[in-house]
Amino acid sequence: MEELRKLEEVQRMLTFVQSRGIPTASSPDDCSCFLTKLILLLVQPCGELDLGKKCSLVSEYMPKISAAFLDEASKWLNGEGYEEKSVENALQLACSHKPESSSLDNNSEEMAMVGLDAMQRANSTLEDFFLKVK
Repeated sequence: MEELRKLEEVQRMLTFVQSRGIPTASSPDDCSCFLTKLILLLVQPCGELDLGKKCSLVSEYMPKISAAFLDEASKWLNGEGYEEKSVENALQLACSHKPESSSLDNNSEEMAMVGLDAMQRANSTLEDFFLKVK
């Protein structure tokens, strides 16, 4: 049912976007689909960001997003390149967040320390690793 709702949402947005002439009639269907999904992402609530701030962020950071950047991001999302850089990044994060970590150390005995990669290999969800603290 959720998938049907999402499909309907995409179709409505596609109709809206095409009525505004954003993807032209000569644009490939893939372009229309991509732009529709991008607009759906932008109109979704995200914290305190309003639509104006979202547009500003896109305008500011879009020039920094290249095909090479997206290719690297895709590899990170799929886990490729993650293992080789994860130790280095973990050390950088640990060093850069040293003052804040002291407050977390007190509760570390009560928290499960499981990485996303381990959860995916175990075919588990985050809920499987929550500790029930009374």
